[in-house]
Amino acid sequence: MGMFDNVICKVPLPVKVRCKPALWWKTAEFQTKDLDNALFDYEIRKSGLWRRHVEYDVVETEEYKKDKKAGGFLDLGWYMEEKNSKWKKENYTGTVNFYNIIFDVDGSNDLDVEFQALFKDGNLDGKIKLVEWELRDNAERKESGKKRKEKMKARQEYEKKWRYKYFGKYWNNFVFFIFTRLRKIGGWLSGSWKLESKFKF
Repeated sequence: MGMFDNVICKVPLPVKVRCKPALWWKTAEFQTKDLDNALFDYEIRKSGLWRRHVEYDVVETEEYKKDKKAGGFLDLGWYMEEKNSKWKKENYTGTVNFYNIIFDVDGSNDLDVEFQALFKDGNLDGKIKLVEWELRDNAERKESGKKRKEKMKARQEYEKKWRYKYFGKYWNNFVFFIFTRLRKIGGWLSGSWKLESKFKF
């Protein structure tokens, strides 16, 4: 699927219906694949296109420090923590299409929406255009979401029972171990996830 960048538009958008307040649109987050595709944060302002430049520190956990000192091979004991950030104007020329799915936009619909902004040397060139505005009835999505929540709740209740607590979860781990090993043998059982689930509690 690839990555994208995040866009917030601080200038008025050509929305068809004010199903959300004007202030809401100025804080709504969109995605674009027309820039760096590196999960950067962008803002479209009256003054042009701006990007948030971030500096990070590498933070090592105590376990990682001990392992490294002992000459171990632990490679998951560190993470990146934001040190500081600064917004800088970009010298960009070209179009930026940004889009999103806005769930429950008016109570009964989801909205597929896409806008297009044109930039010249980092400055906004003309007004933002509306590319797509499609309302979709969300009754089916809500119903499937409700069923999924009920299923998850039933599963959580099941996992509290003694037969799962003292037997089921250990059996599931064993099945997972076996199938993981089999999948490593030349890609055996390419569609084995469904088969694996049949053996689990």
